[in-house]
Amino acid sequence: MNTTAVSVAHIAWLQRVQEATADHARTRLALDAAIAEATAAGVPAEALQAVGQCEPLHGRHAADPTETELATLADAAS
Repeated sequence: MNTTAVSVAHIAWLQRVQEATADHARTRLALDAAIAEATAAGVPAEALQAVGQCEPLHGRHAADPTETELATLADAAS
């Protein structure tokens, strides 16, 4: 993080956003895994959409290296 462009007062806010981003990535991976398992078990896409904010191709995040890295950071911070 480039601290020269931000004031010291902003650093705490930036850390909070960074932690929330990592948490979001971790929970997104968990959701993607649950969707993949439900789909593999034969649950129709329409039923998944009815119970959550599941869009077609929602599981595309599971293979994203950035998402995996952020999730790893979230686990390391906790």
